Amino acid sequence: MSTKLVHLIIEEKRKEMIQLAEDYGYTSNLTVQASQELDYLLNTFSPSDQPYLVSSN
Repeated sequence: MSTKLVHLIIEEKRKEMIQLAEDYGYTSNLTVQASQELDYLLNTFSPSDQPYLVSSN
């Protein structure tokens, strides 16, 4: 999987999680699930010596 695609997938999951938090709250099961999925993506696809940095765009 290309690096650009991985970053795109991670960014989309991050946006989804933020939207869920805004709609349902930070402790909603939906928000927590999205957060766990984002954690999985970050842990799986980020090199251990260079953590994924979320852009401010």
